[in-house]
Amino acid sequence: MLSSSKPIFIKSAGGTTAQLLGLCNALYLSSKFNRPFKFIHNNFSTGTFRPFELMPLLGSEEYVLDSNRPEANNTTLKTGDLISLNAHKKTLLTRKIRKTIFFRFLYKSIKVFQREYLIKSNQKNLMAVKKNVKSLSGNFVPYLDNNTYELLKVRFQNSKLPNPFHSEKVKTDLIVIHVRLGDMRKMASRIPGIGGHGIINPVCYLNLLSRFESLANNSKIYVVSDEPKLAKKLLFSVGIKAQSITNDSVWEDLSAISYAQLFIGCMSQFSFCGGLVCNYNGGAVFLPSQLPDGLFDTKENFSHNSFNYYVAKYLPDDHWVFQD
Repeated sequence: MLSSSKPIFIKSAGGTTAQLLGLCNALYLSSKFNRPFKFIHNNFSTGTFRPFELMPLLGSEEYVLDSNRPEANNTTLKTGDLISLNAHKKTLLTRKIRKTIFFRFLYKSIKVFQREYLIKSNQKNLMAVKKNVKSLSGNFVPYLDNNTYELLKVRFQNSKLPNPFHSEKVKTDLIVIHVRLGDMRKMASRIPGIGGHGIINPVCYLNLLSRFESLANNSKIYVVSDEPKLAKKLLFSVGIKAQSITNDSVWEDLSAISYAQLFIGCMSQFSFCGGLVCNYNGGAVFLPSQLPDGLFDTKENFSHNSFNYYVAKYLPDDHWVFQD
């Protein structure tokens, strides 16, 4: 295959694992088309501040830093901090306009002309990318083939980060549950028309564990979360005694999930990424089947036959977790 020296621009957004899924997709296409890639990360497009976290896994020629990042403008932001509500509304209004039939057609036509492919968490869209692609934008899809796995394994080894791509089949009796809190507890993510999908009722996790009673009774149960203490409290409220992973690191959490015999995730790109490495290493994975509004069908979009799916129920607005 003839190669091109022009890189595929990867337009990333979101947190660490959203970016890692972007790297999975980038490596797949880079190998397929024999072309380099370059990340351009937007720190603010999700409505919260999400800095670029992939630098340890990339060469200096494989990314461009955002000129609007806080350290370049002498401002201080923490990961997950909300941008202003008005700015968030403008972002979502733009998305709503794009969903109208005329603007959707116009927007898609412009992207085709620009040779930009929108993945939209759908494996079919990734497979449809042509070799003349100029840029790729998310949400990226959880997809791994053997070659991409091996490429990621080497990059993690060279980076000295905890390596979830370790090629070791699961031998532990570890159970890991991912509970997403954080921005799903903040008011801006729960206003109708603004966004967010809430927090999964922990009874769903309890019901799944009951299907693996023998394993659950003889295993360590860990919880990973953006708010681990509160997540432990939420699980304990339905009788699940879980420990948190102590290092407060996304990479440590992901590595732990990669060794789990059972992983139960939620509607989050962290869960999608965790499920990917857990499944590839021989663990059983359960993910929510769809969003509350039914607009996103996880099984249909991911086309991943090894994942298991459950119907998620969400906590009501007056639940104590939103006031804690």
